[in-house]
Amino acid sequence: MSGINTGGMSGANINANVSSSYHDMKVTGQNDTGNGTMKTTMEMMQQATFEGWNFTLAWAIDEGTSYPYLQWQ
Repeated sequence: MSGINTGGMSGANINANVSSSYHDMKVTGQNDTGNGTMKTTMEMMQQATFEGWNFTLAWAIDEGTSYPYLQWQ
């Protein structure tokens, strides 16, 4: 049964309402499911990619070398 509920962001939940969510299309290996926005690895390491994310109070990123992570990590 492997692969039945796979997807880049929310599995096979086609009724999901996903916004301001992104996934690395190379790492996930998923096609565009319409849930979340596919980005390249380099785009995933740029703060400008993550529209609507709070990089002042919640998120941090090491520009060009990491994906976003929670500031408390």
